[in-house]
Amino acid sequence: QGMSPEVTEHADAGARAGKFFLSSTQRVFDGVVKLLIVQHHRSRALFPDERNPRHNGLERCLSPDAIKGSKYGYCSDCEHAEWNGGDPPVCSLSHNFIVATEDGPAILRFNRTSLKAGKDFISACKFSIPPKPLWAHPTVLRSVAATSKINGKDVTYYKMSIAWDRSQPTDESLQVMAKALYSQVHAAFNAGKLASVEETVIDPPAPKQKRVHEDEIPF
Repeated sequence: QGMSPEVTEHADAGARAGKFFLSSTQRVFDGVVKLLIVQHHRSRALFPDERNPRHNGLERCLSPDAIKGSKYGYCSDCEHAEWNGGDPPVCSLSHNFIVATEDGPAILRFNRTSLKAGKDFISACKFSIPPKPLWAHPTVLRSVAATSKINGKDVTYYKMSIAWDRSQPTDESLQVMAKALYSQVHAAFNAGKLASVEETVIDPPAPKQKRVHEDEIPF
């Protein structure tokens, strides 16, 4: 988005609103991006914003599996995960896809305005006939411009669009690679070791937690 840190801090590298940015390498992608997805999981995160009065008194809470948070317990029982009238939850749900790139595995997050696109994509994949793994086809990722009225003015923002390229199956050698990477990532996720820069080990607490790039997968 226009005021995101990626745009404000990396303009010299070509980062612009509506483009894709790989934070681990600071690489900017123009136009349509083709990916190979190897794993999907959901997560939740509450990051208090002092500018938002709804966040007064709240503490940071992370749930790497969207089941139990680090501060407020089970997400299914948490008031912060529920809509308040017309206001969205202060805790953000995210559909996360681990993708294979030339620079290694990366996390692609679908939340907020792109949440529905991520949800619809994973549903379409799961109910494909015959059943197929996520890496059965290359995946096409696009940035889509949209407008919204704020204080009577049209404001442009961007959301993601994602779909399989069903015109071709993934090369067999790449499918073998994707399956092997899935096994590693899935094991790390089940062990609670799949994390990004926003996430920390919750149970048990680590004496010193390493900060990593948003798109790096430490395991």
